[in-house]
Amino acid sequence: MNAVRSKTLSRSASRRGLIAISEMLVMVVALVGLFWLGSQLVASVGSVPASAAKANSCSDRRVYRILAEKDGEKLWIYRPNDGIVRIELATKEIDLTLPLSGIEVTAVSHSSDGSTTLLCGLNGSVMLFHGNQEAKTSRIEKRDDFVLEAAVSENGSTAVAVTMSGQVMGWRQSSTEPEEFSYTLEDHSHLVRCSLNAAGTRLSVARQNGKVTFHEPTTGVEVGEPLRADDEWRQGAECIGFTTSVDEQFLGVVTSTGKVRVYNLASHEVVFQSTSAKNTSASRVTAFAISSDAKQIAMATNTATEIQLWNLETGEQDQNLSGHTGIVRSIQFSPVMNRLYSGSYDGTVREWSLDTFKQLRIID
Repeated sequence: MNAVRSKTLSRSASRRGLIAISEMLVMVVALVGLFWLGSQLVASVGSVPASAAKANSCSDRRVYRILAEKDGEKLWIYRPNDGIVRIELATKEIDLTLPLSGIEVTAVSHSSDGSTTLLCGLNGSVMLFHGNQEAKTSRIEKRDDFVLEAAVSENGSTAVAVTMSGQVMGWRQSSTEPEEFSYTLEDHSHLVRCSLNAAGTRLSVARQNGKVTFHEPTTGVEVGEPLRADDEWRQGAECIGFTTSVDEQFLGVVTSTGKVRVYNLASHEVVFQSTSAKNTSASRVTAFAISSDAKQIAMATNTATEIQLWNLETGEQDQNLSGHTGIVRSIQFSPVMNRLYSGSYDGTVREWSLDTFKQLRIID
């Protein structure tokens, strides 16, 4: 009996040993697989400049949007995890906070006088904050629709949100409180961006093919001739954004391949076109702005962390502003000072001098 029991225990021990060896082999194979996958990911990150690759491990307090108020004394900063704050540039103290109450914001815009903010959430809500008044709330009608862009006029008199399906929801400030309006754009194919002029009297809408149309904001009626990009300009690229100079004389259009053109709005003539070798087919413009005097443009791409400064009068690149360790997501010229502000995925906002092209300070 003892001999039989001994053999049985020996077989069980052998089975346990084989199982343990099998489990070890599985673990080794899994570790080798993970190591190979990790090496492939590292190789893919290594295909872009090291400074841009750092964006993959930057702060979770990424800056998505900044906007300087017209007096040049206050700056709005939007971070998805921290909400929206307005700070005093002189002291860097927070002047105002807009809590998001758990709403994931997909689009945000502010008036440059600080009176009006428009927030659009992933849940389809659109909220208008105007002065000390109670927030006005609306909601997208279609469940599968979402807001592409929010825009607020410089003086806060008009605010609009444009959805993928061409639905426009907005408010026009009356003597008492904001009055809501809504309509659908007739040509709403491939919308990408919208903006309002300073007075809130003209809505500009850009499409992927480079076409820009102009509308009366409260009715959607098209006014004036549309701006159309030529075939050579559109080939192999899609319009991903545009911006208007403060004096409303120039319109800058950016494509997915990093090309930039600036048009004279009166004549529709091209007054600037980027020719930077850095703007390859792999580039994507992540931030773009025209200076208040319409003499400079600033742009950044996803393949570097530097900001390119271009002179609109000479058509030449002036400088690269280096300092960020993550992709630059937002650029804003100061309306009154010779300054530039930039917000990045590294979690910081930086102030630059346009006289010396040096970094003046970090606002984090």
